[in-house]
Amino acid sequence: MQQTTKMSANDIRGLMSPEYIDIVFDFLTDYTEMLRHELIDECLKFLWICSTINKKAFVPVSQDVDNVWHAFILQTRLYPGLCSILPGKDFIHHQSGSFHDYMSATSGQLMAEELVLWLTEYHRMFGDFTAEAAQHWVIVNFLMQAEGLSLAQVNTLAAGGEVSISLPDTEVPANAKQVSVFSHGDS
Repeated sequence: MQQTTKMSANDIRGLMSPEYIDIVFDFLTDYTEMLRHELIDECLKFLWICSTINKKAFVPVSQDVDNVWHAFILQTRLYPGLCSILPGKDFIHHQSGSFHDYMSATSGQLMAEELVLWLTEYHRMFGDFTAEAAQHWVIVNFLMQAEGLSLAQVNTLAAGGEVSISLPDTEVPANAKQVSVFSHGDS
């Protein structure tokens, strides 16, 4: 397995204009100051992962993280610059969708492969999910609530370990209704 130095959202923030972060922070008035920082961090991790996967994929994040992504996108002069500092260097397009619709339209095998891909990418780049971070990632909540996995088991799965789950026959948790899909470039 390839070793990668773990990074943090602060590493990504360091590549960005502080003014851009401030604009997005000030836009998120529905959240506490602490939660705004947390959501911005998870959104930046999400965008980093979207960029490293470098293909159209389903990456399920919470509605709150999606709201932060919207705040970044609304800064139309700055958003392309954010995309250009990410590993894939391509513009990341946004398309909303629900986890339920994704589960209904995707074979169990393909869904499992895609979800494990981004789980392992998160772990490879950022390390273990914390309890705070986990609440913003729909599949982590799904695995914990619907499948009964502990956070430690989710982290084991993300690190490439084996955990028994049965995705296709499981009910979607209530907080898993809104997620985001991305694609790169003009595809």
